Amino acid sequence: MNGRKKALAPPAPLVARRPIRLDALANPYGPCLAAIDAVSGGAPDVTPESLCERLRQRIGESLGVPSRWVLLASRADDLLAAFALWQARRGPTALFRPGDEQPRELTRRLGGEPIVISRAASFALELEPELLSSLPPNAAAIVGSPSDPTGAALGISDAVRLLRACDALLVDERHMGYCARSLAPTLREFGNLLILQTFETWAGLSAFPLAYLVGAPRVIDQIGAFLPSGPTPGGVAAAFATLDDRSCILATTRRVREERSRLYRMLRKLSIIQPFPSLANFLLARVELGTADQVLSGLRDRGIRVHRPADPELDGCLRVSAGLATETDALRAALIEITLEIV
Repeated sequence: MNGRKKALAPPAPLVARRPIRLDALANPYGPCLAAIDAVSGGAPDVTPESLCERLRQRIGESLGVPSRWVLLASRADDLLAAFALWQARRGPTALFRPGDEQPRELTRRLGGEPIVISRAASFALELEPELLSSLPPNAAAIVGSPSDPTGAALGISDAVRLLRACDALLVDERHMGYCARSLAPTLREFGNLLILQTFETWAGLSAFPLAYLVGAPRVIDQIGAFLPSGPTPGGVAAAFATLDDRSCILATTRRVREERSRLYRMLRKLSIIQPFPSLANFLLARVELGTADQVLSGLRDRGIRVHRPADPELDGCLRVSAGLATETDALRAALIEITLEIV
């Protein structure tokens, strides 16, 4: 022995026994049991057309509009693509950044260049009169509410300004199941308003999806002509069962909202990453210590996945979804370890 103390090796990082998916957007509790039973129960006794019409009536009743105002599809992305194809033949599309990256990609893929409008630092829309007056009369606008990945919702006053300035406004409410700010109650007041909702996210029906676009029939019928296909029988059956057992899904979405609040408070207490307020089931958070790459790599090494937005304006940010309480605890432990490695 030479009297020297042997250096202690740093402790191995705590690795989750199974991958923790905090990058997903669907309800972490999954679909209700009634939806699973409906999908595995075999073919229904009625024709697919009759079942779709009944579902349109059910959705229309919940939103206060006739069934002919409802256009069904399998996925929200299919409806978004159909809207983009419809609008590409009519005029430009206004999009808001940061966030809502997919509509921008769709518009460019169809040969058009969108009108990109920057949000405020708080991710609210900045709709100055000069900006609105500069939009072409045949322009349409797409706004996520809540937006992905910012979690910011579209207020009624901003929506009215856009509806008066644009030929059409599509409000993508696929993440609306975690807040109570739907613009659906104003559908009858504005013939150029379209609302996109889906069971894929809040109801956990990503495996057998069902989405719908709601608006005036004269517009809905035109957009429907660009849909490659309608909803699947499994998606229709699962949506029906979810509506019948809505209390079950509302209970799980309430738990997700509560966990989102706990996740927000937890991240606020750490020095490594700071979250922004959100009305979705996820939080956008800016890395304050080290780099986003370091945090992303450190979490990945510990079996935790979060999403890194592609928008250059959010280069130092990560999107973290609210999951189970144990997953929030695992994230906290991992971030503390990563902090000690960085400093």
